[in-house]
Amino acid sequence: MIKAENEADQILIAKVYRAEQEQIFQFWDLLDDTQRCKLLKQVRDIDFQQMSRLVRQHLRGTSERLLLCTHKPPPTIGAADASEVARSEQGEAFVRQGKLALVMVAGGQAARLGSKGPQGTYPVGPVSGRSLFEIHTHRIVAARKHYRCPVPLFIMVSELNAQATLQVFEQNNYFGLPKGEVFFFSQRKLPSVDLRGKILLTAEDQIQFNPNGHGGAFDALASQGHLDEMDRRGIELISYFQVNNPLCNPIDPRFIGYHLAADAEMSVKVVPKRSAHEKLSVVVETGDHLGVVNYQQMSDEERSALDEGGKLRYRAGNAAIHLIDARFLRRFAGSGNALPHHAHRKPIKTVIRKGDAAQRETQMGVRFETCIFDALAEAERTLVYELDRAAEFAPLKNAEGPDSPKTVRQAISNHFGSWLEQVGRPVPRDPQGAVTTSLEVDPRFAFTVEDLREKLEGVSLDLDSDLYLH
Repeated sequence: MIKAENEADQILIAKVYRAEQEQIFQFWDLLDDTQRCKLLKQVRDIDFQQMSRLVRQHLRGTSERLLLCTHKPPPTIGAADASEVARSEQGEAFVRQGKLALVMVAGGQAARLGSKGPQGTYPVGPVSGRSLFEIHTHRIVAARKHYRCPVPLFIMVSELNAQATLQVFEQNNYFGLPKGEVFFFSQRKLPSVDLRGKILLTAEDQIQFNPNGHGGAFDALASQGHLDEMDRRGIELISYFQVNNPLCNPIDPRFIGYHLAADAEMSVKVVPKRSAHEKLSVVVETGDHLGVVNYQQMSDEERSALDEGGKLRYRAGNAAIHLIDARFLRRFAGSGNALPHHAHRKPIKTVIRKGDAAQRETQMGVRFETCIFDALAEAERTLVYELDRAAEFAPLKNAEGPDSPKTVRQAISNHFGSWLEQVGRPVPRDPQGAVTTSLEVDPRFAFTVEDLREKLEGVSLDLDSDLYLH
């Protein structure tokens, strides 16, 4: 066992050895005092009992593939339901009372997209180049004006991007939102491990940590005092969404109306899967509650199974958009229950010791994360609402191919092309139906199709060229 100069540090080191994670100190003799203090400070943040439990459960246990024969497709409310108008009016009346808060998950980095900084800073506006943060906040600014009420925004960041995200908002004057209505909170972190369960290093004096997943929002909101802030503001409903979907409408009166009418504690939006092999988790019903099954847990046969109408049996793709009753969230957060962890295997950059030098390499590792959708199983009443993909779903996940900047910008142009067509302005489309120019409408210019109709009355447009209405 390595030696430290003071008793408290020596006790901490012994704790690491008892947990059989002594590889954390593989560079100890090469570190100076400052580096050793830095490393020990990180060790203090690790719950080794929790890590041992996760390793036993996910890497050394006998985890079985989930059998979908115990599940069935969930009952779903469609966007074209006959009671749509009444539900929209009910939802809009609720929003105008100022009882809605937004929670935007934005803890990721844009490294996968080949860019530096928080993912929310990535430019996706097809004409304007507006970032994800700008698109979402401009929509909220427009909503505040449209509904004539405050709409507080709570943004979950991670240790990786907390400072950079705050700086972006401050430099841009909170993108037009009142500073007093924007709150930042940080999710917890967990060490990444190799396939043997050994904690990895990202540098000689740096442990490889990862954010604990979007399910960390529940714990973080409660532990950092934001549920109390919501109580003070009279918030009764929370709209949860992720920063990577620029088409997401987090203030959707129709969805809110259905949620209220069902007296649901937690609701989820789903998107019909394009194909059996689209990499979307699916919402299912098991017993008396909802759950979500990762596409990797499904066999090819299960993914491709059809129902009696010839559609995919498991087609309710999880859109990662939720409505959560504030009382339910507080009850869950205070219950002592915890969301389960999921183990995600992926390539991880790490360092190992070779002689007296550090060798950097990429190896397959495991990150443990919690998922907010697991709370659906704890809710007494739930609702599944099917959205219109073209209008609400264009997630940015990859640098190229599906769900890439190219496809997201095209989806935005297609969406606003539809708006223009609804107000009588034909737009050029290719044989597959894609708009052939880049189109964009700032929600501060027109929040709804009817707003756009009024704004364009008597105005001529050249729709054969790129167009940004703002």
